[in-house]
Amino acid sequence: MTTKGRKMRKANELNSKDVQITFRKNIYFAWMFADKLKYSLLTIVVLLSGFAAKAQVMDSLKYHFNQPAHLFGGFNNRTSLVNGNNAKILGLQGGLIFDEKIKIFMSYSWMATPTTERKIRNAHTAFADTFIHRQSMNFMSVGTEYVFRQTEKWKFSVPVHFGVGTTNLKKLDTDGVILSEDRALVFPLEVGVNATYFITDWLTVNGGLGNRFTATSLQESQLSGPYYKLGIGILFGVIYKKVSTDWHGSQ
Repeated sequence: MTTKGRKMRKANELNSKDVQITFRKNIYFAWMFADKLKYSLLTIVVLLSGFAAKAQVMDSLKYHFNQPAHLFGGFNNRTSLVNGNNAKILGLQGGLIFDEKIKIFMSYSWMATPTTERKIRNAHTAFADTFIHRQSMNFMSVGTEYVFRQTEKWKFSVPVHFGVGTTNLKKLDTDGVILSEDRALVFPLEVGVNATYFITDWLTVNGGLGNRFTATSLQESQLSGPYYKLGIGILFGVIYKKVSTDWHGSQ
């Protein structure tokens, strides 16, 4: 075989290997997404089973959706784990509330600051060095929240929302010079349970626990993780109605 023939054969072998690697990556990503979705759906079923056992649930939902709806908006902030590190995820949310029982909403979420982690490359060798792994994430989502129990002082609900967004992964040396940068799509699904305690009819204490299942093609990323939130709520709509009623009553 001539030198030219050997070069062509080697090039064909390399191209074949590249195709195989790409195919395997696509298969891995599809399997990963399906696996995440399977556990997400299982989680939803478990969470919903607590109130799905009640009789005529569908009739109840239809009744709520047939009631007048009103707009709402607010913040949806939570603390979560991204790549094993604490991350503050900020969010804006808005949509419709039906009969004070069901929310249909859209939200935009983003990480307040990227997670930063030092990693060692080529560990236990003469070429070992340290680099910085820095990652951020943002996404749009649509979802719903159902109030399954409410008393005079307490309200419990189940929020579920699914979205699509992007993640940015940078690798830097210790001097801050970017060694590489990758962007990829993310598909997060968040499921949780929220609790609200009414101090007054317009002042509340809010808390929540849940989990985020995230599929992405960046194999170095661990964007799935639990989340929690805790804060104070001020119901400006209730305050407005009280002030408006008092003002009209004084006329």
